[in-house]
Amino acid sequence: MANSTTWFFQMKQALQPFYLSHEPPYVCWLQGSIAPAVWDIKTMERKPQMVIIGNKEPTLKDWSDAGVLGRGMSNHLTLPMLDGYMILDAGFNKNGPWGVIVKQTTDALTLGFPSSLKVWREGVMTLR
Repeated sequence: MANSTTWFFQMKQALQPFYLSHEPPYVCWLQGSIAPAVWDIKTMERKPQMVIIGNKEPTLKDWSDAGVLGRGMSNHLTLPMLDGYMILDAGFNKNGPWGVIVKQTTDALTLGFPSSLKVWREGVMTLR
């Protein structure tokens, strides 16, 4: 089972092709606000904050493929910025994995995260 920080290291290991060693220590990228209060509002509206997972800055095509091109400034998130939150699976395409920001709860850690890891590992296998 993942805990408050091991979820990131497990995700990073599963999605190793999307974490370049020479890049900054970013968890993911988003278009929009980096404020947790905004993520909470979006979650309550059933429109959780989507992210592109990995530490390489997404291209305009990546944002377009994710359906969020033009929704705001491109921002990166680091692990400290996600304190109390985590990333779960939101899809996988040929360009890479997408995720959603969720509150770090027991259900997210014990149910959502193991399921996300499985999808991410399968997604990486299809790229080989």
